[in-house]
Amino acid sequence: MVRAGIPEKVAMAITGHETRSVFDQYNIVAGNDLHDAMQRLAAYHAQRSTVRKAHLRHTREPETNKTPRNSEGFAMEARGIEPRSEPQSNTASTRVGCV
Repeated sequence: MVRAGIPEKVAMAITGHETRSVFDQYNIVAGNDLHDAMQRLAAYHAQRSTVRKAHLRHTREPETNKTPRNSEGFAMEARGIEPRSEPQSNTASTRVGCV
């Protein structure tokens, strides 16, 4: 009855089982039950993944820090900004006043 979609409480009332433990003794899980459950779970995850991807596509903020690229696709330096300088090394030989 449960596999046919009848709620468990109703099935218990129809069959006359007064306790859950006795009802569960007769509710035997078969191999087909496990296979069907795994198929439903896979379908659920596939549907959820599709919905999530669609949601992310519509809620993603536009990228504002995109590196400008030329017609060949190579990164270009931004105009009006000085190029980044190399950081100074803190080794003993470059320090002023080190003995």
